[in-house]
Amino acid sequence: MNIEGLQQLAALRALLAVGMIMGLVIGTAAFAVSATDRAVERRGRTRSSRFRSPRHWPPPWARSSPHAGPAWPPPSFSASG
Repeated sequence: MNIEGLQQLAALRALLAVGMIMGLVIGTAAFAVSATDRAVERRGRTRSSRFRSPRHWPPPWARSSPHAGPAWPPPSFSASG
């Protein structure tokens, strides 16, 4: 039996296992950083688009309705009172 060859094989297997584990850890960390960065970036875009989105403008109290009075000015800011 070649003892030196078996020792080299064991060392190679250990290095390969350590490399795979390190790759998994680094890949998981990179995924977590990427997901966090995307969530933070998207939250900022979502917040700013709320003010520009046509779905949110005009505000609900300013939309015309057949059952409501004039849409503008709102009742709390009426000129009469």
